Amino acid sequence: MLPAFLLLAALGVPLAAVDLRVLRLPDPLVGAVAGGGLALLLLAAVADPAFPALGRALLAAALCGVGYLSLTLLPRSQLGFGDVKLGAALGLYLGWLGWPTVVTGVLLAPLVNLPLVGVLLVTGRAGRRTPIPYGPAMLGAAIVAVVR
Repeated sequence: MLPAFLLLAALGVPLAAVDLRVLRLPDPLVGAVAGGGLALLLLAAVADPAFPALGRALLAAALCGVGYLSLTLLPRSQLGFGDVKLGAALGLYLGWLGWPTVVTGVLLAPLVNLPLVGVLLVTGRAGRRTPIPYGPAMLGAAIVAVVR
């Protein structure tokens, strides 16, 4: 499983940087995180019979994807479809480690984003309707959930 998480770490940095700069999560990078992670976790499940972990990871990815999609479809939602795709991909990784890790990663993301939002609001660089990147917070929360 280590190669999968190293892939996430390697691609998470450019994903966060791009989202901070242009408020987009590029599909090729998110796809590499999701597809590469799935392939590497599948190899890990075969090498060290961990099929329950793989099943949990797939279910967590689906649930996180549906959850973020539901939030995105709410009126005046600041989330975009890149966030939905990244949420599903992160659900895959967090689900491999267990349900408490999934819950921690999902619930921690808004708290991780709070300081950025606060600074932007206080400095006048953002208003109530200004789009704010959420991908970096999702990635940061996932890191905290994994290493806790």
